[in-house]
Amino acid sequence: MKVLTEREKDEHYRYVLKHGLRGGIIGLAAGMGLSLLGSRFIPSYRNLRLPLKAFLVSSVASGTCMVIAEKASLEFDRALYGSPKTLEKVSHQSKLENVRDFMIDNKWGVFFGIWALGMAGSMGLIWRNRYLTLSQKLVQARMYAQAITIAAILGSASLSITESSHKSKFSNHKSDEWILVTEKESQDN
Repeated sequence: MKVLTEREKDEHYRYVLKHGLRGGIIGLAAGMGLSLLGSRFIPSYRNLRLPLKAFLVSSVASGTCMVIAEKASLEFDRALYGSPKTLEKVSHQSKLENVRDFMIDNKWGVFFGIWALGMAGSMGLIWRNRYLTLSQKLVQARMYAQAITIAAILGSASLSITESSHKSKFSNHKSDEWILVTEKESQDN
């Protein structure tokens, strides 16, 4: 196992911070642009209060910031240490394992996507209720989307806990990835 030096930690922090800020600025610009378009072309959006508009803009900005920062962190790790996963190993994995690996590598993007789909789906269901105002509909949709996202996060956590305990019970405590990593480190030294 590789122990990080202070220099590597600082480089990682700066790299992730730089890309995260870039993602936040991109998300803020996209959110502001969508908000301006909504204010110009959608009368019901124009009637929303400022705090609700700010929430929508900041949601886009923070979601984009998290996704891009997470991708930058993974990119930095892969550039520094290389990827121990070989093409042969990927071809021997089942589709479920490949999906699980994709979801682990892109967890923040998946959670943001689940939140966005939950928001859109709940808006579609709540929009039919003509007795609620637009602000009430948006608040209700946000609550449903948050509940869906929390359920997805809890499901992800329980899946990773059960999988790690399942692997530790039924494996010989050496996976192919650790063998590849230790062989690569011994070759480097």
